Amino acid sequence: MNIKPCQAFARGANIYAKNAKLQQAVAWRLARYCKNLEIPKGLILDFGAGSGNLTEAMEKQNKQLSAVLVDDCKELLAQSEVANVRKLEWDLNQGIPPEAIGAALIASNFALHWLKDPVEQIKQWGEAIAPGGWIAITVPVEGSFTSWQIAAKIAGVKYTGITLPIEAELIKSLSKVAEIKENKIIRYSKQYNSGLKFLKEMKWIGTNGGATSKLNQKELKKLDQSWLQGSNKKTKTITINWDIMLVIAQKPNVK
Repeated sequence: MNIKPCQAFARGANIYAKNAKLQQAVAWRLARYCKNLEIPKGLILDFGAGSGNLTEAMEKQNKQLSAVLVDDCKELLAQSEVANVRKLEWDLNQGIPPEAIGAALIASNFALHWLKDPVEQIKQWGEAIAPGGWIAITVPVEGSFTSWQIAAKIAGVKYTGITLPIEAELIKSLSKVAEIKENKIIRYSKQYNSGLKFLKEMKWIGTNGGATSKLNQKELKKLDQSWLQGSNKKTKTITINWDIMLVIAQKPNVK
């Protein structure tokens, strides 16, 4: 059974807002890139804003970067402290909200991978911005969750994590409509006592959306045992890795 991202986030909205430390750290890093951009006059939007981690980070580093929070999960939007007039409930799978056409900046942190077609979406976002406008995105990409995938293969069970986009495909798509100014992979990792503890945390904060199936108890036990086989023998912990693409791009000015 497919777990819809919005439903998963709605259940964990309050917990996500307070405990999504990785997303908060990456948001702060992306905001650092945004604070000195020469942004033309116009609307700034935070796509897939959730509880507002990126907007909060941008405003703390540059008060001029006041964004409209765009998300289809009203429960997450409710966790943000920004005024309601700066919140737009919108499903990005339905395309670009009308307000975004001609935007000065579209920023997004840990959101693009939840959409049905990230490669096409990133191009649409680039097309929407005004000449001289900017796109600033961080998104986990293929190469993340290596130990989980290996453990699933060893255990002979299905890997149930979301299929993440491929960095090269995203960059190729965006470069058709905007000039890439910055592109890098940021690597993060975190230690857990077991794979099951990691999976429970994902469910707890609502980041288990997008899973295409659910393992039964027997399969989960096999997965956890296989995960532990590849664990750090000294610390008896497993490592979860994230490969996160950061890209900054600008729409060429019309001559």
